[in-house]
Amino acid sequence: MLINGLETTTRLLVVEDAPESRNLLALAIKRQGYAADFLDDAVEAAGHIRRNSLRYAAVLVSIHSGSNTLPLISEARRHQPPIPVIAVVEDGGRAPADAGINEVVESPFTGESLRRAIQKCLVEAPAGIWSKETSSLIRDVASAEVPVLVQGETGSGKEVLARQLHMLSPRSKRPFLKVNCAALPSELIESELFGYERGAFTGAFKNTAGKFEMADGGSILLDEIGDMDFKLQAKLLQVLQDCEFIRLGSSEPRKVDVRVFAATHCNLEHAIAEKRFREDLYYRLNIVTIHVPALRDRKDEILPLANHFLRKHATQLHPVTEITPALRDALLAHDWPGNIRELENVIRRVLVLRRPDLVADDIRNRARRYSSPVPMVPVAIPEREPVIANMPTPIFDEPDLDISEPLPRQPFEVSVPVYVNAKSRVHDGIGSFGDMPARSSTAPAGPVAVADAVPWSVLDRVNHARREAETEAILQALNSTLWNRKRAAQLLKIDYKALLYKMKKLGIVERAVQIAM
Repeated sequence: MLINGLETTTRLLVVEDAPESRNLLALAIKRQGYAADFLDDAVEAAGHIRRNSLRYAAVLVSIHSGSNTLPLISEARRHQPPIPVIAVVEDGGRAPADAGINEVVESPFTGESLRRAIQKCLVEAPAGIWSKETSSLIRDVASAEVPVLVQGETGSGKEVLARQLHMLSPRSKRPFLKVNCAALPSELIESELFGYERGAFTGAFKNTAGKFEMADGGSILLDEIGDMDFKLQAKLLQVLQDCEFIRLGSSEPRKVDVRVFAATHCNLEHAIAEKRFREDLYYRLNIVTIHVPALRDRKDEILPLANHFLRKHATQLHPVTEITPALRDALLAHDWPGNIRELENVIRRVLVLRRPDLVADDIRNRARRYSSPVPMVPVAIPEREPVIANMPTPIFDEPDLDISEPLPRQPFEVSVPVYVNAKSRVHDGIGSFGDMPARSSTAPAGPVAVADAVPWSVLDRVNHARREAETEAILQALNSTLWNRKRAAQLLKIDYKALLYKMKKLGIVERAVQIAM
C-alpha cells in the first residue's frame, strides 16, 4: 500500500532452505499483507542483516536438526532496537534456550499460528517507544479485564500503546476499533458508538450497528475522551457499569462484552473541576492509568525510534540511508512538539529526499520558527480620521458557537496608529492590503497610509486588517507546529474549537490548498 508516495508494507527476512516450506511461508506471509525477502542460509543471512538491518521488521528462521542459527539470532539481537526473531521449528529441531527468540511456531504451522506470532513481534518491535517500567506495566495490564486510561500529549504514542494492550491480551483475535471523540459532533458520536434503528433520524434508512456492537468480544479505543459531550458520558458510564446500551431510536437494551481503552491529552481532574467531565466516569476509567511521556522527555529513545522508522518505511525505491552526524545532532537537539508522529514524518522525508543534512537544516529552521513568538501585527488607522471610541482591541473575536471553554478575550492587541505598506505580502501568498480595490490604477510607491491606498471606510479597513492579522498569526502558528491544530491553538492561547472556527471563517484551509496547487 502506498501512502504519500511511500510503501508502508511491513517487510520480513525469511531464512528457509527447503523449497516446499519456503513456498508455503511465502504464500502465508503474502496473504497476511506482509512483504518478505528469502535466503536459504542462516550464516549468509547474518551478514545480510548486518548490512541491511533497518530494512526488516522481523526475522523468521527455520530451525531443524543440524542447523546453526545462533549467528543470525545474535546479529538480530545486536541492533537497536533489536530485530524480533520468529523460529519455525521442524524436523526434530529445537529452539536454542536463552537465545533471544521472541516467538516459536511449531511445524507444520497454520496460517493463524504464523499470523499471531508475527503480530506479537511487530507489536513489541518498537521497543524504544516505552521505558522499561512502561513496557513491564503493559505486559502486566494486557491480560487484565479492566478499562485503561492512557494519558499523554498528541502524537506521543497513546494509540500504539492501546493497540499493544489489545494484541497482548486474550482478546487479540477479536476486533480493535477506534473512535475519535473530538473529530465528530456529539450527536454523530452517539450513533457511531451505539448505532441506530431505521427511522431514528433523517437519513437513517436501515438498522446500523455501532462500534460497541462491532467490537463485541474485542476492544475499543475512545480517543480524546476529554472532549466527549457531557451528556453522552452518562451513556458511556452505563456501558461500563452494566455492559449494555440502547441504539438510537430503540428501547431494547443490548448486551456487549467490550474492553474500553480511553486516551486523552488533557487533565481530566481539571475537566472535572470545570464541570466538563463526569467524576463517576473518571473513576470508572481510572482503574489503571498509563502516562505516555513526551518525546522531549525521553531523548535517549530518539535514535532507536529513528532507526525503527527507517526500517519500517524503507522500500526498494527508497532504501535505508544513513543518519549522518548533522542529522543525529539535529534529531537530539529538537524539542519535538509533534512527538513521535513528527519524528516518523521526518524520517519519511529523509528516505524520500536522500539528503539527511538538508533535512537536518530544515529541523533546525522549524525549531527556530517554533520557539519564536507569534508577532503582533499592527493595524494602520490614519490620523486624519476620527478614532472610534471604545473600539474593541482583541484580534480574535469570539465565534458564535457553543464551546466548552471560555475564550481568552485579549490574546493579541491592536496598535494605533502605524502605517502599513500597501503592497506588503502576507505569509505564503495569502491576500494582503495590496489586494484591496483602489479608486485609480496608480498608487504611490513605498510605505503609505492605508487611507491613501484604498477608499474604504475606517471600520472597513480595521475589519480587513483584523482578518489579515488573524490569518497571519494562525498560519505562523500552524506552520511552526507542522499544522498540528491542537498545538497551534495552545500556542495562540485560544480554544481548539475556536481555532477550527476561525480557520473555516478565514478560508485558511481552502486558500492553502489553492496555493499548493
